[in-house]
Amino acid sequence: MSEKFIRVLFDLKVERINNQGKPGYRLYINNELFTERNWRWPQTCIVEELLQIKAVPGKYKVRIEKCHPTKARFNISNMRVDLGDARIIEDNTIEII
Repeated sequence: MSEKFIRVLFDLKVERINNQGKPGYRLYINNELFTERNWRWPQTCIVEELLQIKAVPGKYKVRIEKCHPTKARFNISNMRVDLGDARIIEDNTIEII
């Protein structure tokens, strides 16, 4: 099978608890590290993330984890395909068609 290019957007809500240090996060697609972000956000904000993926058709799970021990919370929502032959299935899973 040949690889296909897709672009996926989603909203990431970042909530800092007690205004603690920098709540960095890592994004994984399946078990592969895709990006790591560290900076200071306001107490609560929504960041629009963009994933550009070139892969063979199949299912790909998007997962987020904290970089540092922190009480910050991260929540992925409104995941959508912006470009390419793909769809969002289940919870934070992309299927390239």
